[in-house]
Amino acid sequence: MCLPCVAQDNTFSAPGIQVSILSAQPRGTADGLIFDVHVSYAFAHRQTVWLQGIGLVSGSGEISYTLRNSRILFLDGKAGHELASIPVRVTDVWQTPSLGSPYESTALSAGWIADGQPIVLATDATTAWDHLSTALTAVFGQYVGPTPCRPDDDGCLLAQWTTITRPAEWTQAQMAIMMTYSKTSSGKAQATLVKIYYLLRQAPVGEMLNWDYKIDQSVRNAGLVKLSDLRTRLSNP
Repeated sequence: MCLPCVAQDNTFSAPGIQVSILSAQPRGTADGLIFDVHVSYAFAHRQTVWLQGIGLVSGSGEISYTLRNSRILFLDGKAGHELASIPVRVTDVWQTPSLGSPYESTALSAGWIADGQPIVLATDATTAWDHLSTALTAVFGQYVGPTPCRPDDDGCLLAQWTTITRPAEWTQAQMAIMMTYSKTSSGKAQATLVKIYYLLRQAPVGEMLNWDYKIDQSVRNAGLVKLSDLRTRLSNP
């Protein structure tokens, strides 16, 4: 037991360790509450730590993601010893729908479409999540709530359904992105291999509770533009 450690809602402190949840915004879903969180953390004398649900990250920094739990956990390695455990308390409330998860099933049999060949990024595992989530936010022009594909999973990032059409358009379209990533090598340097998958759906404006996964060519074209932009941003950090 770590007697000098202090764990409170949204904060954790111990010798050489400081973690703060800067924001925690709840999202109502049909199968349990999830949080959009922004976390600042510092682990002195550690180059890397393991963030439950994300994987290996640098020993200090900030990270934003959607948490499917009410507690954030840092370890010294995968299945390693606990370094910090922080209970999440709501800091802001968004007016969001009370039902319906914004995330699609991550099973590849659910209809995910592979987009082209994998991309080799000149980055290691400690910066992969930040790079992928930053590119997603830039492409869609807003925070898209990247989350681990499964609780405690590393190497997979899922973005919620995001509108890719203008509000006044008769046909409204949404897109979901899933990216899997793993360590690889590029010459003598460490690198990350990224595979991109996507889903598209559409509905007439005003009827967005009845989505159709049989999409028009115009919707497909709009999705392909987003994918092209995402690939460009990923390949040029």
